[in-house]
Amino acid sequence: MNFTLTGKISIFGGPDDKGMSHSEGLALYEHAEADLRPDLFGPRIAGRGVASRLHSQTMMYFAVRFPLLNREGTVEDWHEGFYRGLLRQTRCLLVSARGSWEAWLVDYGPHLSTGRMFDLSPALARVLGVQTDDEVTLRME
Repeated sequence: MNFTLTGKISIFGGPDDKGMSHSEGLALYEHAEADLRPDLFGPRIAGRGVASRLHSQTMMYFAVRFPLLNREGTVEDWHEGFYRGLLRQTRCLLVSARGSWEAWLVDYGPHLSTGRMFDLSPALARVLGVQTDDEVTLRME
């Protein structure tokens, strides 16, 4: 699959994210799946969602608002079944004007009303030298 997408970013995830509820989940990870990825996620905390478990200051992860992934599917279909598993296992390249870095896809977003295409972990935003409303390009090959 060759796929390129460019758009504006914001920053999200982890226990310090004030822009999401503490109980918020992720499209690609339920708690049981996150338990299998201690590199990306901390331990479960009662009453907290999967998004608050992300290692936001050290891990390279992101969310993207995919237009469509296949000819037959809808936007809602992308995180189900085969595609959900495939995307969870795919490390992607994100490119900014200041560099590039591989990162894990963890969620679908940001919300359409923001006008942004990507949410990046604080760690990924730092290494790419970007801040909210800067642009990056996603390359999946």
